[in-house]
Amino acid sequence: STLINKLTIDTEQRIVLYKALEDSLKTAAQQDVAHKINTLGSQVDNTAEETMAGIGAASQKHIGDLLEMHEKNMVATADIQRRKKLADDAFARRFDEVLKKHNSANYVQS
Repeated sequence: STLINKLTIDTEQRIVLYKALEDSLKTAAQQDVAHKINTLGSQVDNTAEETMAGIGAASQKHIGDLLEMHEKNMVATADIQRRKKLADDAFARRFDEVLKKHNSANYVQS
């Protein structure tokens, strides 16, 4: 009975020890997996940040190009408006009487 009692206690001790070992191994494995996930997540975050920075730089360049193109269009439009005014003024000076008749809708002389 003493031997059986000792073996029973030794077995209980081993069960507790092996359970603690199992828990430690699970915790270590979980920590390893968590570390790998964190590392992978950090790499994904860095890649996403680099991609967004590249997109931002490309967008800014595109916006800059559009602004330059808009500026050229505005300069061209201003030049066209200036030349149109000169042509309208010249036309008005040359055909003033016709314009007056046209504006009054009085084409037949009385």
